Amino acid sequence: KAKEVDAAILKLLKDPEAGVRSRAVEVLCSRGRIAAEILPLLKDPDPAVRKSVLRAVEWKEDAEASRQAAPLLEDPDPQVRECALECVSRRREKAAVPLLLKMAGLQDPEERAKVLQALAKIGDPAALTLFASLLDSPDRSERHLGIFGILEMDKAWNADLAPKLLGLLDDPDGHLRSSAARVLARHGVRFPLEKLDPLLGHEDQLVRRVALGVLAILRDPASIPKVIPLLQDKEE
Repeated sequence: KAKEVDAAILKLLKDPEAGVRSRAVEVLCSRGRIAAEILPLLKDPDPAVRKSVLRAVEWKEDAEASRQAAPLLEDPDPQVRECALECVSRRREKAAVPLLLKMAGLQDPEERAKVLQALAKIGDPAALTLFASLLDSPDRSERHLGIFGILEMDKAWNADLAPKLLGLLDDPDGHLRSSAARVLARHGVRFPLEKLDPLLGHEDQLVRRVALGVLAILRDPASIPKVIPLLQDKEE
């Protein structure tokens, strides 16, 4: 019975009506699988159908389907491009990295931020140079994206990043300073504990907690006097 139902739905993938094809994709995938037959619809002339396939691919474990979704990052329809970006990001699709690196030069700051976030989530070492370059940006939001990418790409650590991150310990933004300290500590790069003092007393509780976590990673006996008052603070 189930096979007969699937067969009937598969036939609808070739229906002349785009709405029918799109709904067939959704119903077929709601039955728990991605059929190879839906992948050619990534090239369907109707953008709504292409979006339906991308949404299906985004939520299913299928390496080949994920790989085939990457080219739609250059789709002529902006909504399809956005769906493709969400898809390759969630699936951490490395085949998308070359296109994403190309898209990282987009002028629209919101679109660019989404591309950079996708690159960080995928975690391909090819993007590390890009994120490192953002640490030098005069734009605070760009520096945040840079440190976010490096935090996400922990396994791609490169010791050449250390000087840039040490420089961020003097950044006026407490979140950036605490994140930089966290990365350095995780990779065994030593720095003066005094750099953490303003963060441990920062007005933002998240910054204080990150700084406290850095001390825990460092396990430096000299940090004990700094830690004890924080452990006694009920807010921490």
